[in-house]
Order: sequence, then structure tokens, then C-alpha cells
Amino acid sequence: SKRRQLLAAGFRSEILEARYNITTRIEAEETTLGVAERVIASTKQEIFEQYAIYDHYQPERMHVVPPGTDLKQFHAPGGMENKSGIAAEINRFLKEPDKPIILAISRPDPRKNILQLISAYGESKQLQELANLVIVAGNRDDISDMNEDARGVLQDILLHIDLYDLYGKVAYPKHHQSTDVAKIYRFAALSRGVFVNPALTEPFGLTLIEAAACGLPVVATEDGGPIDIISNCHNGYLIDPLDPEDISNKLLAILSDRERWEEFADNGLSGVQKHYSWQAHIEKYMDIIKPLAARKEV
Repeated sequence: SKRRQLLAAGFRSEILEARYNITTRIEAEETTLGVAERVIASTKQEIFEQYAIYDHYQPERMHVVPPGTDLKQFHAPGGMENKSGIAAEINRFLKEPDKPIILAISRPDPRKNILQLISAYGESKQLQELANLVIVAGNRDDISDMNEDARGVLQDILLHIDLYDLYGKVAYPKHHQSTDVAKIYRFAALSRGVFVNPALTEPFGLTLIEAAACGLPVVATEDGGPIDIISNCHNGYLIDPLDPEDISNKLLAILSDRERWEEFADNGLSGVQKHYSWQAHIEKYMDIIKPLAARKEV
């Protein structure tokens, strides 16, 4: 499925082989599926649309156990997030920092499809009037010192911002600490913003449950784990990651409707508590593993 999405995005097959070793990875996965007694997947989509197309797919051995998130670290805003150091770092890019935030957090990887998000924002005057765009794409000192993929993505981000003349509307901070990530989600939630994951494919989408746990509605790719997350939490919309108009329309639907925003924020908070706590993860995992361990006892 990764190969399919990357080919659809315009990558050539020989480039994918050189960069990602796709064929070798598929062969290793076939071997693993042939010998594993249980295969733990994060989502139903991962089973039916990814593993099911392998020769050694054995449906009776497949189980879904979604990852959890730390609800002590990721929680609803306390009201002071706009006073944090990372908030100040973001605000220094923005002419109107009091606007809602469209937030994207990801590695600087072509598969994360950040350029399509910038295009959607750049082509929508209404979005630009309603909200600022904040892109947190890892840490960097000098872009020229980064690996080829990261360097290309960050250079293209800057070129897209320039192309659409988005200066003062887009923040792209160079540095953040791991402890800042939850603060950034809460800062965006306090602004009544939206978290967006426009990846070409997303096996699960940990950032989505982190955002939801911080009271932030989400818009996410329709390929992969977000299908299950949004189905469970009812806290946002799925998007076609290759359609900038669809991305902008779904963002506008949330940002322009106060009642919808509050409904999605509340649903996300309660949905993560129910489906994506670490305790829920552990209990599901142990239910699957205990019978195997008991059978192996001598």
C-alpha cells in the first residue's frame, strides 16, 4: 500500500527501490507472516488492506490492538499554554497570532505530504483569513546538513510558502523539545484550531490520538489508521490526501462552525479515554498473549 500511494504521488518505481528497499521489505514481511503465531495490528484497515494481500496472510492469526497514549502528558488545556516558550516561538512568525491554528506535526518526510497541505492553505483565501498554519517538522540547525529526503522536504516547504506569499501566516519553528509537543497541541486547542495529518498513508496515526487527548479536533488521511481512530472517537473528518480542495473544505467545515468544533473536541477527549489509554491497550494485548503462553508451559 505504501508503494501504491507513493507511485500515485508521482514517485518512480526505481526511486522507491533505491530509497526504501520496497521489494526486500515485502519479502521479509512474507517470511514473518508465515511463521508468526499471532500478528498484532494497530487497525482493521492494516489487516484487510495491507496484510490480506500477502501470500502468507492467515486471518485467524490476526488481532487488532491499537496503541495507547499517555493521558497524564496529553490532556485538555489548562489555560496557560499561550504563555509557554514554544508558543512564543510559534507566535514570532505570525502577524495575527490570535487566530485559530491549523497544526501539522510530522517528520520532514515526503510521505507525510506536508506540501499538499501548504497548497490547500495557499489556494484558499478563506482559510488564510480564518486561521494560521503551523508546521512542526522535526528539529534543524542548518537544512543543508540534513539527509537528502529531509533537506528536500524543508526546502520545498520554504519554496511553497514563498510561492503563495504566506509570510506572517505560516509558522515553521526550527527547534522544539519532546516535552513541548503536548504543549503545542494544547496551544492549538486553546486557539480553537484543528490538527491535520495529510500523510499519503498512515499505518496508525499516534499524533491523532495525542491531539484528541488535548481537546483538538482532527482532519486526517483516509488511508490507514485514521479510519479507525475517527470512527471510534467521532472527532473530525477523513480527507483525500491528494486533493487540496478536499483538505481545505474539511478544515473550513470545522473552523467555521463553533458548535461542531466543540462537539469534535469533546468527542475526542472522551474517545481517547475509552479506546486509546495504555490500560486498555495492555488488557487487550494480554488477552491475546496469555493463551499462547499457557499452551507453551511444560
